[in-house]
Amino acid sequence: MRIALSVQFGRDDQLIFAQQLGVEHVMAQVDCYEERTLESLRNRVQRTGLKLAGIEGVPLVRVEALQAIVKTAEAVGIDLVSCTGPISGSPPQPRPTGRGNALIPTSADPVSGLSAGETSTVTNAARDADLRLAWTGSNSPVGMGMDLALDHLGEDPTTTLAALKAPVFIARARNTRRGEPCFLDEGDCDLPRCISALKAHSFDGPLLAHYPLGMVGDTDWRHKARAHDLGYLKAVLQALGVQ
Repeated sequence: MRIALSVQFGRDDQLIFAQQLGVEHVMAQVDCYEERTLESLRNRVQRTGLKLAGIEGVPLVRVEALQAIVKTAEAVGIDLVSCTGPISGSPPQPRPTGRGNALIPTSADPVSGLSAGETSTVTNAARDADLRLAWTGSNSPVGMGMDLALDHLGEDPTTTLAALKAPVFIARARNTRRGEPCFLDEGDCDLPRCISALKAHSFDGPLLAHYPLGMVGDTDWRHKARAHDLGYLKAVLQALGVQ
């Protein structure tokens, strides 16, 4: 298990931010999946001394495009891809209802845009390429792993993990209070217990904080909130003896 930071392709300042926070791995978002772009991403991350854990936010909507992404990712040595599906309607604006009026992000559970047969075609291509596909929603399509939000593990994370039908490839630390997102160090989810259960479950993938809350004087990318979340996760892993 290793802490990772979500970054955007082309934003060297975010890679420097990861360096300053002592994070060695990043998950990257890109808006183009051509081989030249993914090669540039991989090379830039490597030049900064960081490690590219994988790419995220890949839309699961067109089978031909996904097959091409799998092939390109294999060619440049990327072996983990987090997929998401379309969400109907415009996302609502963040609301200042968090601790100290922090802006609470809102989200909906994505739905796969592929049929079962199309999903099988993509997952077979990924298996042949020795590439792991993870799904960000609560119901992972057959043949895919999970990009799992830890607040979904409930009060007994060990039992929940053992009952999952899909492997966990990516873990996202998220906390909620009465169903509303909140800071990681508050809320109804016992995140240290969830992370301890992941450790016992032999999870060895990237651990990321979920989308951060909006804090006073923060940037659009939420530098302050990301630093808070990563500091919390590093403290939890240190207390649990997780390297």
